[in-house]
Amino acid sequence: MATLYLTEPGTALQKDGERLVVTRDEQLVEAIPLLKLDQVVVMGRGVRVTTPALFALARRGIDLVYLAGKSGRFVARMRGEDTGYAKLRFGQALLVADRGRSLALAREFVRGKLHNQRLLVLRHASSPRDQAAAEGIARMSERVDGTEDVEVLRGLEGQGAALYFGVFRRLLRQDLGFTRRAYYPPPDPVNALLSFGYTLLLQRILGAVGVVGLDPYLGVFHVLDFGRPSLALDLEEEFRPLVVDSLVLDLVNHRTLTAADFTRDKGALLANAGRARFLKAFEARLATHVVYPPTGE
Repeated sequence: MATLYLTEPGTALQKDGERLVVTRDEQLVEAIPLLKLDQVVVMGRGVRVTTPALFALARRGIDLVYLAGKSGRFVARMRGEDTGYAKLRFGQALLVADRGRSLALAREFVRGKLHNQRLLVLRHASSPRDQAAAEGIARMSERVDGTEDVEVLRGLEGQGAALYFGVFRRLLRQDLGFTRRAYYPPPDPVNALLSFGYTLLLQRILGAVGVVGLDPYLGVFHVLDFGRPSLALDLEEEFRPLVVDSLVLDLVNHRTLTAADFTRDKGALLANAGRARFLKAFEARLATHVVYPPTGE
């Protein structure tokens, strides 16, 4: 299953039988069988999705996601009929309301994130300071099991993140102005790549959550708030280092992306050519087969 990205003005998405056809300025670009798609992402204005294509996506439960063209920030999502698994969502709500069970699950999310952050640092470490940061993250992880309050758990996750991004800048072999993790607007290219990658990853997780029938807004670690997909954000945590952070390091350190791939407009913005390379690399990373050690599958 794959994601189709539509980023160029003048692009149109149309239905042709059991295929989606992409044209640009009335010239055929590609044709994709619907059965091979699990998400369509539209970035920016000037992209047209026809009504038959919308109906086809909705009927097959294929997400249509709109992102802002320059920043890549989430704008809207369209999907077909929502899940009818009322009992599943009721059980999920009971778990979230159960302090013991919800805290136990939240611990697993944080432990997984800290574990993967530590592994990424060790994989790229080149100095005793880097090793010391990895040890500090390990100490945060060791304290997770003894945590009896979700607020304390959030504090441990925050301390681990401070150590992690403190060393992250030293793992970069290209100076793009990154000094710390900062959000919108991203002050430098590295922050722009991280934020864009996290947005793409979150959209994939939201789609997966919808397929299995869970409520993306009922999580156990992130605070429940209006419009916040807490469960999807919970699930994303341990995959951030594996998918996005490692990808950003690879693209920057191998100079696949450089300062020339960004523009400035209230922050660093990924230009069209660089964005295409990032999307290609992101999809390749998601398509990587990983063996799960306990089962060997």
